[in-house]
Amino acid sequence: MDGYWVWCGSVAKGEDGRFHMFASRWPKSLPMHPGWIIASEIVRAVSDTPEGPYDFQEVVFPARGAEYWDGRSTHNPHIVKHER
Repeated sequence: MDGYWVWCGSVAKGEDGRFHMFASRWPKSLPMHPGWIIASEIVRAVSDTPEGPYDFQEVVFPARGAEYWDGRSTHNPHIVKHER
């Protein structure tokens, strides 16, 4: 993603047959450290193959605010698809 550090991708195959990657990202205007601590958010991107390329879709977990213990950094998603 142009202009962002992207880290910690976790991929699951969706019911739509596409691959959905959830990852941490934060602006490259901040250095990697401490950028990931103060500005990371979780995003979702999709691809037709597990190797990609992936296209950005949405921000899933944005910053909630400094008043929360984790409010300035959502980081390191781990996605597990649960079979029903």
